[in-house]
Amino acid sequence: VLLDRVEFATGELDDPGILARIHQARSSRAMFSGDAGAYLESEQAAAVAFEQAGDQRYACMQRGHVGYACLEIGAYADAERWLRDALETGMRIGLQNVVATAKHNLGRALQYQGRLAEALRVETEALEMFHAHGDRRLEAATRIYVSNILVDLCDFARAEHELRLALHNALPAIRPQILASLARVLLAGGRAADALALAREASEVFEALGGVEEGESLIRLMLAEALHATGARDPARAAARTARDRVRARAANIQKPEWRQSFLERIPENARTL
Repeated sequence: VLLDRVEFATGELDDPGILARIHQARSSRAMFSGDAGAYLESEQAAAVAFEQAGDQRYACMQRGHVGYACLEIGAYADAERWLRDALETGMRIGLQNVVATAKHNLGRALQYQGRLAEALRVETEALEMFHAHGDRRLEAATRIYVSNILVDLCDFARAEHELRLALHNALPAIRPQILASLARVLLAGGRAADALALAREASEVFEALGGVEEGESLIRLMLAEALHATGARDPARAAARTARDRVRARAANIQKPEWRQSFLERIPENARTL
């Protein structure tokens, strides 16, 4: 309701500092509704507005947000450029929270470009910073990314350990992503029944929340794969169709064809779902 009131008032505004905040609010709405294209466009618009307002601190932070939004459509090289810009500026002007967050997201960008050793090093540095800062939310999120890199390195025991630690400290909004990530690790290790229990819990919590910041495709995919692995073929097909239809619906909201194609083909969970 409040965001609708903001949109109603937007046409009367021309202050770039205020418009930047409005673009940020739009980006949050787009993120939780699963509209990756609108999310990236709003984050880019906020970055431009902060620059126009001369707000160096928030312009730096916002460049990191654009980098993360690029990750959500599979534009990993673009994400790396934005995140390195935010990282370098944040280090220069002493924004430790920006530095830690940029490193966190940079690890994911490097992972999906195949640079696993560098990705693990950068992500571990971010994890140490968040732990030192007492930031439970981002420490848990970083453990998910560390785990994902370890899966690509075939170190499933360490991957599971990181996710168990993340789950212990997780706030409710991130639990579905952790549970689905853990289900993936257990599936890879042949523990299908345990994976299904986690995948079901992830799906139930996700539905109760009505949306998540990150991980929707993985949550839906893991339910289908865990059902299939335990021999529940018909429920698996139904879950797979639901996951596929949702990926296609989210892609249809992305206006730029190149972004839409990247979202479908370069996000691993989306490609595997299809």
